[in-house]
Amino acid sequence: MLRQWAGPARTALERNVACTYGLPLNAKHLVLARAGVMLTYAGLISGPGNGELCFCPLSPQVEAVHKVLWRKVMPTKPMQALIDELIALCSYQNL
Repeated sequence: MLRQWAGPARTALERNVACTYGLPLNAKHLVLARAGVMLTYAGLISGPGNGELCFCPLSPQVEAVHKVLWRKVMPTKPMQALIDELIALCSYQNL
């Protein structure tokens, strides 16, 4: 998805990527230490030090489709609350 978005700049983008991360909260510390920049979804980073970070949306906007999966067994109460909240959010977004 990002490769399509980057178009002709893709080669330069790939050449300059030094590392990737799985947890944005961990990558935040590298950014705060001025060791690099990161691409992440808006709203994923919270906590102290966010005043020092700047979120700049990509242009043109990049959209992603995600799915949530859970085990077939009866979900726990906290899991059911999360499922209900996600369903409500999805319903709100599709109005």
